[in-house]
Amino acid sequence: MQKFIFAMSKNQFILMGDVVSSETYNQKLLQKKFATIITQLNKLHQAKILSPLTITLGDEFQGVVKDSKSGVDIILDAQRICIHEGIDFQIRFVLNYGIIETPINHKVAYGMLGRGLSDTRKKIDVLKKKQVRFMISTGNSKTDTAFSDAFVLYQTIIDQWDSATDLLLASEFIKHKDYKIVAKKLNHTSSMTWKREKSLLIKEFFAIEKLINFIAQCH
Repeated sequence: MQKFIFAMSKNQFILMGDVVSSETYNQKLLQKKFATIITQLNKLHQAKILSPLTITLGDEFQGVVKDSKSGVDIILDAQRICIHEGIDFQIRFVLNYGIIETPINHKVAYGMLGRGLSDTRKKIDVLKKKQVRFMISTGNSKTDTAFSDAFVLYQTIIDQWDSATDLLLASEFIKHKDYKIVAKKLNHTSSMTWKREKSLLIKEFFAIEKLINFIAQCH
């Protein structure tokens, strides 16, 4: 049995996350919204997922993805879903390259064992002690530092969108990319919408997304 487990041991990209300060939200509503996000991500990224993102507790999830780029894609899309859906809670994410010693469960992310899973959970706990919501650990220190720096800028931008109005505007800018179209859609003046595009750092949001994707592609 020990020889079998050793033979199955393999480094995998493990993705885990949890809701920040989940106890401060309406629990039933939070669980419903959280489940919606996870369901959308599993459908959108089915081809990139080895073990489906699975809610392990009401406010936590885990899964296994094919590679670091797949994990980053899921994280960025999760954040976009939160913006488009006007989600009023934040999610922490850890993508960690670690050993899973048992076969991958391709139906649900349960029943797997390995040091990589426990290490990923520990990294979630590390984030809880910091005001940081994203950690990418690929095993390459230079790549991980680049991800860390990029996600600091990313979080700085998106965390300022802390009202329903900000999220609505950010969503429309992300969808249409042209302040004139957004102004017409929301029945706002072009000048006011242009100013809001600047204050919400929309161009900077697109720039840092591109940088994060570039780092992921180069790894």
